[in-house]
Amino acid sequence: MANNLQLQAILNVIDRATAPLRQIAGGSQRMTEQLKTARQALRQLQQQQGDINSFKQLTRGLADTQQELGQARQKLQQMQAAIAATSNATQKMIRDLQRHELPVNRLTQAETDQTDQLQRARQQLQQAGIDVNNLGQHEQRLAADMARANQAIREQQERLRRLNEINRQYQQTMQQSRELAGKGTSMMMAGAATGAALSVPVKAYADNEDAATQLRVAMMKANGQVAPEFEQINALATKLGNSLPG
Repeated sequence: MANNLQLQAILNVIDRATAPLRQIAGGSQRMTEQLKTARQALRQLQQQQGDINSFKQLTRGLADTQQELGQARQKLQQMQAAIAATSNATQKMIRDLQRHELPVNRLTQAETDQTDQLQRARQQLQQAGIDVNNLGQHEQRLAADMARANQAIREQQERLRRLNEINRQYQQTMQQSRELAGKGTSMMMAGAATGAALSVPVKAYADNEDAATQLRVAMMKANGQVAPEFEQINALATKLGNSLPG
């Protein structure tokens, strides 16, 4: 009976020290989800910027093709006019005419393909709420949004780094508690520690005077003296509180 009371008092000290960990269980998961959401938002912004860049490249490519096509058509028209001006076109003139027709046909097809691609890109931007006639202003907003998203990701990564450090310190403290408990109590204390949320941020926890008093009474001998293990266990609970942030 006395052993059970002593074990319960020990667990009360541990329970009081780890209460905030259980109260905010799931904090690590929420932080991970927030980081995931921020990264998804950044990818969407980057996708929009990529779509804008593709639209601008297609616009420049179509303009270049149209310029080349205009020049090729001009040369072809000159060749056609030269042939029409003579009553006896030579084979060389005919071969030159055919040779000038090839780039015109190729560039005409390229213009058609690029026009279709540009139209699809324009529709995709419009569906995303991007005005193709005001890309400069939208790119400025995108740059600001991406900067904020990157900042949010850096801050959340720092929080996770601190969380990992807290987890490491907490597990070290729990290992010390198992070593101090010994003599049949380590299994119970390890079970209590396992039930706690080991990887979440912690705040300042409540005063543990009541639990410490219960422990003192449970470990008190018939002569009124307290077993020497009391100070070790009580000090461990105090150290646990002091070693955690807040």
